[in-house]
Amino acid sequence: MAWSSTRSVIALLIVLSVPAITSTGEPVQDRDLVLVMAAFMVIGSAVVQGLSLRSIVGFAALSDPGEADQEVEEARSAMRKASEAPGAEHASSHDAARQVLVSLRERDVIGDEVLVRMLRETDLHARAAEENALPGAGPPQP
Repeated sequence: MAWSSTRSVIALLIVLSVPAITSTGEPVQDRDLVLVMAAFMVIGSAVVQGLSLRSIVGFAALSDPGEADQEVEEARSAMRKASEAPGAEHASSHDAARQVLVSLRERDVIGDEVLVRMLRETDLHARAAEENALPGAGPPQP
């Protein structure tokens, strides 16, 4: 968060607060140069920080690229088990799969992105399984 902050904008605001003329009525020397340098600092810091943030996050190991794939595999496995033997409380195997996905998310086993992706996949399978499904139709009504 500190790397991508707007601290350079504060410097620009400070430079802009410097009056154009002194109390004696003379212009402040090199005020324009200081303004231009502060503007370049804002632009430079935004470009440098913006272009380097991804590599810094990767270097800091703040994300795991295989984590989403692992979550998808875990969700698919749980969905398969739920679809094979849906309980009496489920209207269909798709309903059981959806309920398992929500349960996995509530237990923080999968993330929001994986939940949405897998729910969409389940809805598409449910729509394809319907006999009267029209091409381009929306997801089935729960």
